[in-house]
Amino acid sequence: MPTRIKVVHIINTLGVGGAELALVRLVTDADRAAFDMRVIALVHDRPLGEKLREAGIRVHCLGLSKKHVNGSAVWRLVRLLREEKPDLVQTWLQHSDLLGGLAAKLAGVGPVLWNIRHSTLHPVLTKPRTRLVTRLCALLSAYVPNKILCCSESSREEQVKAGYAARKMVVIPNGVNTKLFKPDPEAYSAVRNEIGIPMDAPVFGAAGRFHPAKDHFNLVRAAGEIARQNDKAHFVFCGERVDTDNPELKAWILETGCEDRFHLLGRRDDLERVLAALDVFISSSCFSEGFPNVVCEAMSCGVPCVVTDVGDSARIVGATGRVVPAQQPSLIARWALELCRDNSDRLRNSRLEARQRILESFTVERMISRYQDVYTQTASRERS
Repeated sequence: MPTRIKVVHIINTLGVGGAELALVRLVTDADRAAFDMRVIALVHDRPLGEKLREAGIRVHCLGLSKKHVNGSAVWRLVRLLREEKPDLVQTWLQHSDLLGGLAAKLAGVGPVLWNIRHSTLHPVLTKPRTRLVTRLCALLSAYVPNKILCCSESSREEQVKAGYAARKMVVIPNGVNTKLFKPDPEAYSAVRNEIGIPMDAPVFGAAGRFHPAKDHFNLVRAAGEIARQNDKAHFVFCGERVDTDNPELKAWILETGCEDRFHLLGRRDDLERVLAALDVFISSSCFSEGFPNVVCEAMSCGVPCVVTDVGDSARIVGATGRVVPAQQPSLIARWALELCRDNSDRLRNSRLEARQRILESFTVERMISRYQDVYTQTASRERS
């Protein structure tokens, strides 16, 4: 019987984010007969660590300080890797790529696979330490990792420009759980009733944490233009700090003069229901996106999308939605309204086409299969 390949994943935290959720999907749904998946969280393991443990995944949490990573911290990781004796080490995000990659080399384990999730880093808003870590990773990329796994073509292109070793790059797009994120007529009605939206109202939605990269300022401006042109339109926004306790966001919404049609839901654990209740999804990001999972999730729910041309958004929607330049709220409004002006047959086709594109290209099963192929090939090469 073939020996299982032990893969130890190293990630900064197990908070709720795109990288963390992709890791959870990967390790919980991988072929358990062929792969022994384990996870090390460098800083904290909340809240996804418990979910992994419930799924039977061994999780270690080192409890390191974000601000003070010293030699002692590195040595603790080295000792843990020596105890685990993995066949492969996969690290996630720049800080873990640097720390985990060096620790794996010191521990004498590997091969090492880096995982990059972002595309561009904002020159002003990105922390100096993150910029320094990224530069160090670029310098070490020719020596530390055996392969560098990128979640998007835009991420690969940007990292090559930044000095990463191009020959080691492998693109594996994220995948969506199409059984969870699916068209749901019951949720379409129920969520609207829960929020207090008329059934005949066109509903435009967005999901993402309140962060400059998501550009909620121009999202609200676009919504204001939509509201002025369609007096039935409602807007459903959710995500961390996207709630009524956010004074900055509330002030922008008040400026539209249509505040009664905005519904701020904050962080939701039932995103699949919220997305299924929308008519059009809007992604207004202006930088940093690599592969926006939520665009895939909306499309998987049969919701056509208007996206800014950031990261791989345009590649994801293909011909099923609309793509506009970043920070152009008038164009977002124009194309979002255009999608809702489609007659019923065209709108129904748009919904079917969005769902079908995900089924063909961006399922979680496809993503996991590609990761497993890389693991098998890399481990086999090392053993031979």
